[in-house]
Amino acid sequence: MVFLTLLVAWGTFFPGACQAPGGQVQQQAVSFTDKNWQLSKLTVAPEVDWDMDGKPDKDIFALLEHCEQDDILFLRKDHRVIRGSGEEKCEEDEKNRYDNGSWTYNEKKQVLILDEVDKTEEYTVAESAAGSLTLLYRFNTTDGKPHTMTAVFKL
Repeated sequence: MVFLTLLVAWGTFFPGACQAPGGQVQQQAVSFTDKNWQLSKLTVAPEVDWDMDGKPDKDIFALLEHCEQDDILFLRKDHRVIRGSGEEKCEEDEKNRYDNGSWTYNEKKQVLILDEVDKTEEYTVAESAAGSLTLLYRFNTTDGKPHTMTAVFKL
């Protein structure tokens, strides 16, 4: 789930910003916190040969294992990232929910940073609405070409 860590939010924010170490502005309460977000769409543009079959892929969600497609992302108000297996587990002993790191959000830049086990990734929150969250993740392929991955989450 390389880019499934891509998951979280935008939208209408509540008042109460505070200054974090390093000068980063964080919201104490944002619209995407304390909700079970399930990935519903994962695309990349321009297309990339994601599964290394020689053909470019746009719909990355369709390439995920079925047991990964229903996984949960939960961003707690205390800035902890909770991951969870959905109804279908990929492994028998997979935990239902587990603490996987922390998150910060810079409202001015609309940037969500997930600092999870062994990786830190930065997402732009494109939309945060009552029932959906859209995150953008920008990366370069090994040949240096820029791409944008779009992750859409639903409640």
